[in-house]
Amino acid sequence: MSLLKLRSGFEWLLEVITMFLVVALTVVVLLGVSFRYTAEGPEGLLTGKRAFVAYTAAGTPMGSDLDHASGYLRHMLGFLGITDVTFVAADGLAMDREAGMARAQQALEQIAA
Repeated sequence: MSLLKLRSGFEWLLEVITMFLVVALTVVVLLGVSFRYTAEGPEGLLTGKRAFVAYTAAGTPMGSDLDHASGYLRHMLGFLGITDVTFVAADGLAMDREAGMARAQQALEQIAA
């Protein structure tokens, strides 16, 4: 069996999204612009801001032991000084797409209320 295999369109898409996220964070995390170093350690300069994060997953429920994405994003946003973070999750889409989308719609309605 060859070590090289054709990736499915879904696997390729996940890699593209992951690379985009890494590039986006690289652009945003700038010394002197979005954070600075102090005697106490790094300090985020984007305080007083609110972030909304759209989280989608085919199978990994947000907040589960396998979910590393939401914790990483919350950490990176906190590093920048953004501590008011709201996630809208459409997860478990491979098991029950309608239920996952309904949870996301309910979360959006709560935010809008």
